[in-house]
Amino acid sequence: MKHAKVYGFGSYFSNSAHANDIDLLIVHGSVQEPSCRFAIRCKRELVRMFPRAHVTILSETEEREAGFISTAAARLIATIKEPKTEKTSLKVDFVLD
Repeated sequence: MKHAKVYGFGSYFSNSAHANDIDLLIVHGSVQEPSCRFAIRCKRELVRMFPRAHVTILSETEEREAGFISTAAARLIATIKEPKTEKTSLKVDFVLD
């Protein structure tokens, strides 16, 4: 089963009163086509849920090489698991601090 982690970063997550958008990062399994398709599906769902979202997608390897989470002080806000069928909605589980 594929899964992705969603991280929040930027002004919205640094308690800025002047945030104009929501910056999100999706980290998914690999650069293989099924994982990339799943990540794109996740992005569509997040943009549907948060119309002001700007969503970046990285594979686990890309994130590790770039160190994006650390550099951007991103924090885990959700996980998304792939449903058994394409017609089933994605399940977004939000992490509460």
